[in-house]
Amino acid sequence: MSKTLYFRFTAILAVGLLAAFPAYAGGGGWFIKPLGLMLGGAMLLTILLT
Repeated sequence: MSKTLYFRFTAILAVGLLAAFPAYAGGGGWFIKPLGLMLGGAMLLTILLT
């Protein structure tokens, strides 16, 4: 069970980084960063609480 949790966390982290990189490169980081942090925090809470 902890192995799947670790896999899901790693996958979400990788997808988040891949999604955030073009946004930072394009200069939209000031808008994407807080949004990404909120989404990431919500995802982490959801994963940890289930």
